Amino acid sequence: MRIFFCLGLVCLGFSCFSQKEGNWWFFGNGAGIHFINNKPKVVTYGKLYTEEGCSVASDKQGNLLFYSNGVKVWNREHDIMQNGTGLHGHISSTQSCVIVPMPKNENKFYIFTVAEKGGKNGLQYSIVDLTLDNGKGAVIQKNAPLLGYTEEKLEVVPHANGKDYWIITHLFNTNKFYAFLFSEQGVKRQPVVSEAGRVHKSLSANDNRTAIGYLKASHDGKMLASAVTYAPNFPIELFTFDASTGKVSPLAEIPTSGFAYGLAFSPDNKKLYASFLEGKDAVVQYDLSNFSNISAYPVKDNEEKNSYGAISLAPDGKLYVARRQTYLDVIANPNATRTSCNYQNKAVSLAGKYCVYGLPKIVYYQSSVKPSEKFADQKNSSIINQPVIEEGELCAGTVTLDASIPDAVYLWNTGETTKKIKVSKPGKYFVQISTPANIESQTIYFNVTRGEPYVNLGNDTTIVCQKYHILDAGNPGMRYKWSTGDTTQTIKVYYSDYYHVTVTNGKCWDRDTIKVLFKGEPTKFEALEAFSPENKGFNKVFDYSINNVLTFEM
Repeated sequence: MRIFFCLGLVCLGFSCFSQKEGNWWFFGNGAGIHFINNKPKVVTYGKLYTEEGCSVASDKQGNLLFYSNGVKVWNREHDIMQNGTGLHGHISSTQSCVIVPMPKNENKFYIFTVAEKGGKNGLQYSIVDLTLDNGKGAVIQKNAPLLGYTEEKLEVVPHANGKDYWIITHLFNTNKFYAFLFSEQGVKRQPVVSEAGRVHKSLSANDNRTAIGYLKASHDGKMLASAVTYAPNFPIELFTFDASTGKVSPLAEIPTSGFAYGLAFSPDNKKLYASFLEGKDAVVQYDLSNFSNISAYPVKDNEEKNSYGAISLAPDGKLYVARRQTYLDVIANPNATRTSCNYQNKAVSLAGKYCVYGLPKIVYYQSSVKPSEKFADQKNSSIINQPVIEEGELCAGTVTLDASIPDAVYLWNTGETTKKIKVSKPGKYFVQISTPANIESQTIYFNVTRGEPYVNLGNDTTIVCQKYHILDAGNPGMRYKWSTGDTTQTIKVYYSDYYHVTVTNGKCWDRDTIKVLFKGEPTKFEALEAFSPENKGFNKVFDYSINNVLTFEM
């Protein structure tokens, strides 16, 4: 297999377009919004049903990819995705799930989930591969555990390196935050643990409602806000977050009256909004200009005795507020102070669909180029003085890395000086390019990874006192060839042996072998026929006893 990379000015144009990953929202009981030119259009054909947390994935052009409530996954055609059921989120978990694009791989997404009310499943993840099922995707790994007994809190903050993410949650009945690094290698299972703020305690042995409530990050990733719903006299907690290290530190506490639930920062990060499930105020604005004296301004009272849920920033720059109704409220000018924020009651009708407490979490793609870095704008430059990162997949052959730029001089980290090189091993490659028209040299990085599929039958295993064992080759929708002659994704094996499988997608293939050892198989024995010593037909019974085995077949 050969992959060609041709890099010039045209190849970099995608960085200049605005990202539209937040254009599609699906939430509540079949409710939905499609933002077109930053204007909300209500849609009613979504299949998502949930009381609280949900997440939607769209590409950079605003095309819908898939969405989830943390239990089921629907594809872009609103059908259940292949293998897309049985995830360990919960329809009544505050932030049940969040979909995060895998760094440097726009065809793979991780769905992180948290259980309800501090349940034992805690934080887990499942993986979606969009190359499968004709581009509609399939769940290829499900419910991989990261941390048990977490609260219903789940937030994502872009890493300071401009390419990775932090996955953040809070361990129930502690004051510990856990930040897991998510990079192109996947999830680093050793989290950054921070003891900060108050202990989030259960109300009693059988009452874990204090695990409810949002954890929200500011839009610059420098602050976290936490609500502990149903904890009497419990403040909203503010923390600083270090996006380089994943460390959480205490910042301030905000006294509240009522049970705070939803949280959202204003776009300029100078205001914090909180919604309340119960209390005299429905939505309150907090001024963060002075952390030692945070002012509170109710912007919506609760005369209607309704419960107010999630607050989310939309592509139009407005904050949308979930209610247990067939409409959404809107904060039209969230950066403005007090009533100038323009709180609009019943602003968006949902065409009869019911919004409960949740709104979707949207995660935007990270860029390998930091926003603060600018392209060179020199009249005579033929290339830009900017690192470029390209991806390639390697399988059953070589990959051709092509950095062709006219009249350039090349120096690869392999020592070669041609404009193209062929590589046969996964790894990181780079080339320094100089041209007479450019002031400084440019470096292009290539990350060559092993192509799909990737087969892992697991470690060699011993099966005790079972008739059979199931082997799973994973990679749904591909072609399989087992050493047994089977051609299905999974097989049952009954005997001790080495088993191998080859999986192909038509272009790339992978193979794995596993040793299965069965122990505790029923003892085999032979017995004489029953007989009568005197040939009178009596006493034709044998009583068999074998090593304390109580039952056996003859």
